[in-house]
Amino acid sequence: MRHAFWVTSMAVLLSGCGGGGGGNTSVGTTPTQPSLPSLSVVLSQQSVPAVINEDETPPDITAVAAVSGTSNTNVLTDVQYDKSVFSSVTVTGSISTGYNITARPLADIGGGVFTGSITFRLCQDAGCTQVYPGSTATLPYSLTIKLKDWGRYQRTNLQTGYVPVTLDVSKFARAWEWSPAISSAVSAVIADNGTAYVTTQIPNNFNLNRPTSIVAFNEADGSQKWTYNLGDMAKVGQPTLANGKIYAATVSSSQIGKLHVINAANGTMSISYDFDTQWIQGDYPTVTADNIFFYGGQFGTVLYGYSATGATQWKHNTVYTIYGTTYSATDGTYVYYYNGKYLNVVRASDGALVKSLLDPYSTWAGYDIGAGVILGGQSNVISYSGTTSYPVNTVNSEHYNQRPLVSYSLNANSDQWKTANNYFTSPALAKGVLYAARNNPNSFDAINETTGAVLWSWTPPAGEYFHRNVIITNNLAFVGTDKAIYAIDLKDHTSRWSYPASGTLSLSPNLTLYISGDVYDTNNAGPQPNPARSRGKVTALKLR
Repeated sequence: MRHAFWVTSMAVLLSGCGGGGGGNTSVGTTPTQPSLPSLSVVLSQQSVPAVINEDETPPDITAVAAVSGTSNTNVLTDVQYDKSVFSSVTVTGSISTGYNITARPLADIGGGVFTGSITFRLCQDAGCTQVYPGSTATLPYSLTIKLKDWGRYQRTNLQTGYVPVTLDVSKFARAWEWSPAISSAVSAVIADNGTAYVTTQIPNNFNLNRPTSIVAFNEADGSQKWTYNLGDMAKVGQPTLANGKIYAATVSSSQIGKLHVINAANGTMSISYDFDTQWIQGDYPTVTADNIFFYGGQFGTVLYGYSATGATQWKHNTVYTIYGTTYSATDGTYVYYYNGKYLNVVRASDGALVKSLLDPYSTWAGYDIGAGVILGGQSNVISYSGTTSYPVNTVNSEHYNQRPLVSYSLNANSDQWKTANNYFTSPALAKGVLYAARNNPNSFDAINETTGAVLWSWTPPAGEYFHRNVIITNNLAFVGTDKAIYAIDLKDHTSRWSYPASGTLSLSPNLTLYISGDVYDTNNAGPQPNPARSRGKVTALKLR
C-alpha cells in the first residue's frame, strides 16, 4: 500500500504521495466526495508532551490510529507534519489492524519548545483530493529540549562556544543593564535558566587588596538575588558554574590562593580549596560531576586535580610558565591544555601525562595564553599558537596579541594545520566549521575544521576592531567589535542585527544574551582601540 505524506513548512502545505509532488491544499478545505463511506479514526494518544536535555536523543512520537468502517475502494494514508521539527513520519499497518504512526524528531533540532500537531487522514487517491469523511485526526505534541547552562569560558567543558538553538532576530530586545555602585571590574557572565552570576572587584594598584565579590542577578529584570563577599583580594578569576555551585578563585597575596565554592541558589559557602600561586589570577576552573581541575603553582606551573569533597588528588607539572590564563578542557576522561609550546593531554583520574604534542609554530610574546583549547569533532584539539601579553590583570581583561590557530590530531599525535592568518577573538566551533575574527585587516572568518582553509568572511564597518569572543548558534554567529555586537547569518553571511555595546558574550539557556565589559583601556599596545579591562557594565538582551 502506498503512503502519501503532506509536509507543513510555516503556513504552506505541500501535498504528495510517498514523499513526491502533488497539488497544494489544506486540511480545512480539502474536498470530500459524498460517495465515499465514513471511516472513523481514533488515535491512541490525545497529546504527547516530552522534556529532554540537550545531549539526549529526542524520543520518537508514536500513536496508533484505530479505524471503524470499511471501504471497497483504495484506502491510502496521509500525514501532515513540520519538517523543521521531524525528519520523518512513517505509517505502517492496515485498515483492519490499525495504523502505527512514528514521528522521528530531527537529531539536531536544537534547544527550545516545539509545539504543533501531526495530522493523519485516509484518502481514496494518491493526491488526497478525496478524503474519507471522519478519517482526519490530529496528534498535538509539545517537545521541550532543555539547553545546558552557560557555565564557563565558551559555555561548556568542550569550550566550543556553540549553542544549539535557532534564533529570530526580530524578537531581540534589550532587557536590562547593571553597573556596580562603585566602578569595578566585572567578569564575563555565567548563567543558568533564571540567574546570571559575575565576580566583581574594585580596581586599584596591581598588588593592593581591594573589595571583591560574587553577585547573582534575576535574569528576568536584573534585580540582585544575593551578593557574596569574597573579602579584600589582590585578584579574582573568571568564575565557573557547575553542579549548582559557583567556583571562583582569589589571590590575597603573591603566594596565597583560594578556590571558593559557593551555593548558586543562595550565595552561601559550600567548601574552599587552598592552592599555591604566584599572582596567578585563576580563571575558569574546569569542573565535572566529581572533579575540579585548576591552575596554580609558582607562576602557573601546576595543574591541580581536586575531588568534589575537597581533597587534592594530584598535581601535574605544566613545565612552562603560563600565569594561569590557559583554560583547560575535558571530556571526562582526559584534561587538555596548551602551555605555550605543547598541547598536553592529562589523565583526569591521576594527572598522568598521556600525550604531549609539539606546537612547531610557537612564538613567545609574553607569559600568558589568554585562551582555552577547543575539543573538536574529529578527534582533534584546536588551540591558539604561542603566548601573549596582558595589561594589568583584572578580571575579564583581554590579551594584546594576534596568533595563528592550530589543530592537533589526537590519532596522528601531531599538528594537522595552522591557519594562514593570525586571529584575536576566542573562537567558536560548530558542525565542522571554526569561527574566529582578526584585525588588520579586519575580518570575521569561517574556517574549515578539517583543512584550516577559510570558507567565507564578513567585514565589519570601517574603523571597527574585533574583540573578545564568538558565539555560534544553528543560524547565527555573534561577534563583537569595539563599537557593537553583530549577529551574522550563517547562510548568506550578512549582518542581520547589531547592538551598540562591546564586551565578553554569554548566552543563557533561557536565551538571554549577556554583554560584560564596554570600557576601553588607553594602552594601545594591542589592536586598536583595545578594550582590555572591564569596568563594570552588564547588558542583558532577550532573544525570544
